[in-house]
Amino acid sequence: MENINENQTNGSVESASAESVNIEKNIQSKAVENTQKINCKTTTIILAAALVLALGLLGFYIWKDQNKPAPAVTQDLTAQDATKLAIDYINKYYTTETARASAGEVGNEPVNGLYKFVIEMQGQKINSYVTANGKMLFPQDPIDLTKSPEETDQANQATTTATATVDSQPKQAADGNFTELTSTQVCQENGKPIVYFFGSESCPHCKWEQPVISAVAKKFGSAISYHENIDNGKEMDIFNQYSDGGVPALVIGCKYYRIGSGESAGIESETATLTKLICNITGNQPGEVCGE
Repeated sequence: MENINENQTNGSVESASAESVNIEKNIQSKAVENTQKINCKTTTIILAAALVLALGLLGFYIWKDQNKPAPAVTQDLTAQDATKLAIDYINKYYTTETARASAGEVGNEPVNGLYKFVIEMQGQKINSYVTANGKMLFPQDPIDLTKSPEETDQANQATTTATATVDSQPKQAADGNFTELTSTQVCQENGKPIVYFFGSESCPHCKWEQPVISAVAKKFGSAISYHENIDNGKEMDIFNQYSDGGVPALVIGCKYYRIGSGESAGIESETATLTKLICNITGNQPGEVCGE
């Protein structure tokens, strides 16, 4: 009897042991299967995070090495050429053949010596900046040291909403490469239509445009309110509504706007265009300027 019980006990132990081994194998198999699923789902996220991290490191190392000797650049590049250098650099050192970066929106004119553009990759959009000479890349939005992070987030959200509002409005082409917002009311200050000019001292096209629009605005005198903003950071809510970051930016009565100068048309033609559009928002006043 004792031998039989002992054999039964041994058999039970062996059976339990075998069952335990099978359970362990099943657990390990499930773990491997789940790990594979998780890895598959997170691959895209990891790639995206790696891009952001790599671009951040890229900005740091470019800043760190800014004093190293570099080939001489005699003049500023166009926005497209500078942006192409930046994108080519990113694709050469920080992406793969299956995940390439490309340029989205590009600002036509530099602001404080920087072109703004958007890096697009795998559905992500990263606001970035490249110096006008094509030597330095800053793959992130600038940080306003005068504002808290919360204030910056609120300002960015307001800008996005305002830009979307302008983009969604009906519009048509106007004289001198201006765009007319056909359903927008003329904005005023103390009963006078407002004319905005945004520029930068580092922008040669701004230097061409500024005396032209200034002279035209002077002819209208008290019939309009002329706001000239050159590197002063004022009225950025208006600037961000009508510009993608490029200057010169002209906004006439919040009804007509243009990014870029009228340099190619010449002073006489640009003067006539500005005069006509401002007359449109003043009701053709004063008569001696608008030809009544």
